[in-house]
Amino acid sequence: MPTPIQKALLEATSRSGVRSLLSAIFGCSPYLTQSLLRDPWLLAAILHDGFDATATDLMAQIHDLLSDHIPERSKRLRHLKRQFSLITALADLASAWDLMTVTSYLSQFADIAVQVALLDGLETMVSQGRLRPKQRGQLHRHCGVFILGMGKLGARELNYSSDIDLIILYDPNRLPVAGDHDPRSITTRLAQHMVQVLDQRTNDGYVFRTDLRLRPDPGSTPLAVTTDFATNYYNTAALSWERAAMLKARMIAGDRGAATPFMRSLQRWVWRGRMDFSTLADIGSVKQRINQHHLKKAQNLIGFDVKLGLGGIREVEFFVQAQQLIYGAHDERFRRPRTLDMLQTLTGTGHLSAYDAAGLAAAYRFWRMVEHRLQMVDDQQTHQLPTTPDGMAHIAAFVGMDEKDFLQTLQIHQQTVSNAFIGLFGQMDVAPDVSEPPTIPIHKMGFDDPARAHRLIEGWLAGKSRATRHERARQLLTALLPDLLTALIRHGNPDQALLLFDRFIDSLSAGVPMFSLLKARPDLVDLLGLILGTSPSLAEMISRQPLVLEAVLAPDFFGALPTKAVLEKSLNNRLRLAETYEDALDLCRRWVHERQFQGGVQSLSGHANADQGGNFLTIVAETALNALLPRVLGEFSRRYGTIAGGDMAILAMGNLASGDLTITSDIDLVLIYHNPADAASTGGTKSLGPNEYWLKFAERLVSAITAPTSAGRLYDLDLRLRPMGSSGPLAISREGFCRYYREQAWTWEHMALTRSRVIAGKSDLKIALNRDIRHILSQPRNPTKLRTDVIDMRARIDQQFGSQQPWRLKYRRGGLVDCQFVAQYLMLRHGHSFDQIFDADTERALTNLAAIDALSGGDAEILANAHRLARHLSFFIRLVTAIDQPFDPTSAPYAVLSRIADIAGMPTKITSVLDFLPIGNHVSEVLDHAFAIYQQQTGSSS
Repeated sequence: MPTPIQKALLEATSRSGVRSLLSAIFGCSPYLTQSLLRDPWLLAAILHDGFDATATDLMAQIHDLLSDHIPERSKRLRHLKRQFSLITALADLASAWDLMTVTSYLSQFADIAVQVALLDGLETMVSQGRLRPKQRGQLHRHCGVFILGMGKLGARELNYSSDIDLIILYDPNRLPVAGDHDPRSITTRLAQHMVQVLDQRTNDGYVFRTDLRLRPDPGSTPLAVTTDFATNYYNTAALSWERAAMLKARMIAGDRGAATPFMRSLQRWVWRGRMDFSTLADIGSVKQRINQHHLKKAQNLIGFDVKLGLGGIREVEFFVQAQQLIYGAHDERFRRPRTLDMLQTLTGTGHLSAYDAAGLAAAYRFWRMVEHRLQMVDDQQTHQLPTTPDGMAHIAAFVGMDEKDFLQTLQIHQQTVSNAFIGLFGQMDVAPDVSEPPTIPIHKMGFDDPARAHRLIEGWLAGKSRATRHERARQLLTALLPDLLTALIRHGNPDQALLLFDRFIDSLSAGVPMFSLLKARPDLVDLLGLILGTSPSLAEMISRQPLVLEAVLAPDFFGALPTKAVLEKSLNNRLRLAETYEDALDLCRRWVHERQFQGGVQSLSGHANADQGGNFLTIVAETALNALLPRVLGEFSRRYGTIAGGDMAILAMGNLASGDLTITSDIDLVLIYHNPADAASTGGTKSLGPNEYWLKFAERLVSAITAPTSAGRLYDLDLRLRPMGSSGPLAISREGFCRYYREQAWTWEHMALTRSRVIAGKSDLKIALNRDIRHILSQPRNPTKLRTDVIDMRARIDQQFGSQQPWRLKYRRGGLVDCQFVAQYLMLRHGHSFDQIFDADTERALTNLAAIDALSGGDAEILANAHRLARHLSFFIRLVTAIDQPFDPTSAPYAVLSRIADIAGMPTKITSVLDFLPIGNHVSEVLDHAFAIYQQQTGSSS
């Protein structure tokens, strides 16, 4: 019969929340995994009693160690530390405790651990005859020695794997010295013993890394110093940073009678009787020296130090501490040690707006949360984000975010903190103001909101943006403005274009290089106006990666789009420049972005149609994936070796398979591996079995594709079409893939498989997989069930995405989905007799179906024409519409509507929305005919 705790554990592990928690631990933290495996009862106790009750029980156990003469106290303390670290991490990951609760518990445990170490040391000194207590019991409370907790421990803000900063002080007159022993020698031995108890690693682990270097003059003083020496030092020789450090000092262990007079004296030194604004310069100077070591990392969030980097934790703390030292002399409200409390105080006293305080508090909480996740991985005292894309993807997952959102959030919080810090300390090198903006008749230039346009331009020329901080940048921009504004107006929607240009300026790390480029190439100014005025998706691209504009300088940029052979040669030449694996990832990203930009611009400007643009972007993706796959495997094999005869292939699905990618498309992939006879890997530092090997490699490959680096992200991936969807493994064996589609796959999965194509991997595996897929699709099927499943799937899509928006051409009736469903339905119905009809390209598949009389030639032509029209229009609409926004002809520039008319085969110069009505009617008529055929073929009434 299971105990109540065992029963609770069995029941709770079936809940999704517990499974997610365990997945985070086992997937992201070797340290927590080992801790959980060593103490599984702790999870059971939490599930049965709750976090608070379990933590209280553990705290009571460590309190018991403060009893006199406890056997194996040090060993028990280490066990309790491991268990307490585990419960803290679980509560943090489960969001059962907020940041302040987590740090308070960690600090409380550290307080008691220091008290235990002090007691153990005192007992040792007594047993050695060095001390003779004057009263029995509670030796550590009447010993003349006390310990200050400094930094985050002092403020009760201790981080997850922090070292603890301590200052050990003693009053020689209260120290119970035995005989003629030297107090200095005793307290030095005592300090060494304490450090050993806390810091020494044994088979049972360690308690806390301990740092005593914040004591007065650490280079020339013993580990423990007298209160008289410390008082004299602070009043005569201490530096401003030491004064700032004492803002958080707190007596955490030892003799309170000895500590009280010292702390009173210390407070008088910290809170001087005047507002000392020179503190700003002193603290700013300290941060400037820190910046010299972290500036490079701050400009690139790969490897960013969340504690010391620009815009990180330390800047929030310095922002608060400087103002505490200024205002705390006359206002005790500024003497609170916790950073978040002080942000509230600054708001309440009018020194900080509620908006800015909220931004700083959010940034601080986020940085601390990231700091904790970094430290939970291997219980290391680290504050540095990973230096590889794989590592960044790993920590993003541990934080619970996708890589793109994680990087964006990092950037937002970094900028928030940096802006506040710079505003207070004036450390930024601000260029002098230039004269008034040039006289430009903004109110006559066609802006709907000329006042906003004027404010934006005024802000640029006042140096409010990073890109316009320097005078030279502002001079160049001033010279560009007339042509730039003219270009924005020429291409329509000038208000939106101006806002997008404002975002573009904000994205620049420096303005001079870009503005110089635009000044030297006036044609780029007009191109920029075209993009900002008509293509939000391309505008977003250049805002993320401004340097893609340099691709236009290539002489063949507007020539015929390169062939596959030319693209492969181009990328291989680029990758030869890579010195490291990370270099290769970045070079590949930049190459892809440049080519995407080329395809997008050519399609926008009319140099390429949708067939040419979609095919080009598809070849770019295939080329990149084929170049990346062996490089990722080579990097992976350095640690895990290789499997002889093993390989992984990439199966493209959807638009990547059919050649219809757009510049905003994510890519649908299935990763399939072949492993001969269960062979394990050899040749690396660690051998893996086949399944683990390929699953780990799949994670590495996905990270290489999706992880954001300084060069951005290669592609967004959608892996939900893999067997078992999001709940399935990231990669699957060839045998498992075939078995799944034979035995478990739904009809809609077979439909999706008709739009698939193996695009990467060794040729023999690619050939075998294509053969497997053709065999799967060619199985005989029940026509009635097949038709019912197709109708049901279409109804589900309609319910989820709707079909009423006339320009949502994928989902509206008679659009892309309906045409594709007819082709897929008929291919699956007749494929057992005619396996040559299968084709990932819907229009070719319709032609094949007509050839076997599964579809009349007229119906096939109507469907193919409707699909082609919807596909061409969708490709262009994606270019000229913001991501995830519907296309609205009433607000689109007339130039855009004219291009749509051309694509629809009705060339017309649009000068009003009324001119566009016949175009919409024509598109509806074509798609309505296709919908009628869909209804006829499937027997659907809707």
